[in-house]
Amino acid sequence: MSFSSNLPKLFFLAFSIFFTFTHAATIEILNQCPFTVWVAEIPGGGQKYNQGKTLTINVPPGTTQARIRGRTNCNFDTSDRGKCQTGDCGGLLQCQGYGTLPTP
Repeated sequence: MSFSSNLPKLFFLAFSIFFTFTHAATIEILNQCPFTVWVAEIPGGGQKYNQGKTLTINVPPGTTQARIRGRTNCNFDTSDRGKCQTGDCGGLLQCQGYGTLPTP
């Protein structure tokens, strides 16, 4: 195959890489559950979302890894230590690192 026949493929690849590394994303999550969901954002997030509340996450350009998960039946103390029945982050409100998958 000649260079000219591969040019469209090379252009698409270069554009895809450029887009991946230069554009941010916004993710919106609406809690439609009839109960409170504690959202775990990795890296470094954890918040309480009552029914009807919307979470907006702005993902900066260049982000290559992230996780978002819901946790239920959580109880945290004033130092943000506690436990969730599902999706626990090692007893922390603010999930740290990527580590293992959440507790079912």
